[in-house]
Amino acid sequence: MCAAGGATTAAGPPGPGCWAWPSNPRYGSCGGASGLFGNHVVIDLGDGCYALLAHLRKGSVRVRPGQRVEEGEEIAACGNSGACVEPQVHFQLMDGPRPWRAAGLPFRWAPDSVQGVPEDGVPRAWRPFRA
Repeated sequence: MCAAGGATTAAGPPGPGCWAWPSNPRYGSCGGASGLFGNHVVIDLGDGCYALLAHLRKGSVRVRPGQRVEEGEEIAACGNSGACVEPQVHFQLMDGPRPWRAAGLPFRWAPDSVQGVPEDGVPRAWRPFRA
């Protein structure tokens, strides 16, 4: 699900997508950001803030660069592409559109939007939670 509305600046890789490194004997074909983040989407949220969703399921990315997306819109499925070995969705806010060059930005989960997160909105390291 899309965390907030904006315009996609990257959605990829194009085509069928990447597998996770350990399961892909042809890993070299997914270099650069796709090698690290696998199938991923970057969304321009405005005011110099970008959102990255990474490690998405192979072939599940439903948006294209330049496409407008809305909060709550399904844009891809949880997967394990790129540099990971278990299904997950990597989410981060950053100050630029290129994840390998951008600095991370802080964020907090809205009250009542997740289960298992303390009242301050910041998940604790290695503690599972449900959004």
